[in-house]
Amino acid sequence: MTITMIISAIVTIILIVMIVIYNALIKQRQMTLEAFSGIDVYLKQRYDLIPPLVSAVKGATYQESFVLNEIVALRSKGLKGHLSVGELGQNE
Repeated sequence: MTITMIISAIVTIILIVMIVIYNALIKQRQMTLEAFSGIDVYLKQRYDLIPPLVSAVKGATYQESFVLNEIVALRSKGLKGHLSVGELGQNE
């Protein structure tokens, strides 16, 4: 009788330990999947920001080239002496 109780107690303890270990493993798997999901969301957000950034850079490049062309044209006119004093003051 006592041997049967001891064996059943050992089997019960082993089952409880196995259940606890299984639950811990499932919890770790879920946490890992959640972490990867968070990384996927972050990468998608970064990917969605690329087209607006490219268009902003294109707009800035256009503006910069326009301003640079204007500066070069005015500088060349000023160095050649084609601008009057009034035009020089107006362009500054």
